[in-house]
Amino acid sequence: MGGYLFLGPSESLGTLRKSFTAIDEKWKIYKSNQAAIILNNTTYSTPGLDRHPTYVTTKHTSQETLKKSKFTEIIHQLLLEESGYDAGVCVDNTMKIVHTFGNYSRFLLPKIFNFNLIEMLPTVLSTATSTTLRKALSQKKKTVLREITFQKDGLDHTADILVKPFFPESSPSEYILVVLFKETETKSASIVEGEVFHMENQTLQQIEDLKGELESVKQELKETYETLEESNTNLAYHNEEILSFNEEMQSSNEELQSVNEELRHSYK
Repeated sequence: MGGYLFLGPSESLGTLRKSFTAIDEKWKIYKSNQAAIILNNTTYSTPGLDRHPTYVTTKHTSQETLKKSKFTEIIHQLLLEESGYDAGVCVDNTMKIVHTFGNYSRFLLPKIFNFNLIEMLPTVLSTATSTTLRKALSQKKKTVLREITFQKDGLDHTADILVKPFFPESSPSEYILVVLFKETETKSASIVEGEVFHMENQTLQQIEDLKGELESVKQELKETYETLEESNTNLAYHNEEILSFNEEMQSSNEELQSVNEELRHSYK
């Protein structure tokens, strides 16, 4: 069956009364007595007015959802196994976390009502991740940073991170970044992919990145100011035209008034 309907003091069911069973008439709480329907190309559809309602059962829907969830879980597990990483985080172009998988609690701090990845990481790991994200974005390719030593819960940890950007063809500006984390026990003696983390170098790189962003903001502000100046100039020009037109209208009104007086005198 369908869900519940809550109406306000001035609202009523009207012709839809037969589709609902009253739970509380005083507070206007009703329960739908029809099967749930899938809404086609709309955010809301009045019962009985949908031309082609598709009736589904809760069991069928839950099975499909469970199947998709299992497929997603399998893909995530396969990705982590093949890459050798422990956890993954997907962020949007504002660095907001949109998806997580694997044992991500080993790296993220438990902050409530905060979904910014950079702010949810320990300080050193945050700096390393920030610079790697910017590098991956600027080069538009996978970037790896290794042997990042950081503290979490009073303990020292060493981790590697991998960042891979994905740019949708339809909207490249709405990119997604996949960040993989892997905790390592000891420093690797073999030659592996990626740059080795050095706090001083990463801090300097972060400062350079921030300077670049500041210059970009300054340029945008300059362009906005120039556009505003041009708009103000155009507005002043239009205001002058309007004043000139008003003066012409005033002169015309005075002439009409003079003609009216002459006509009134001629009739007398």
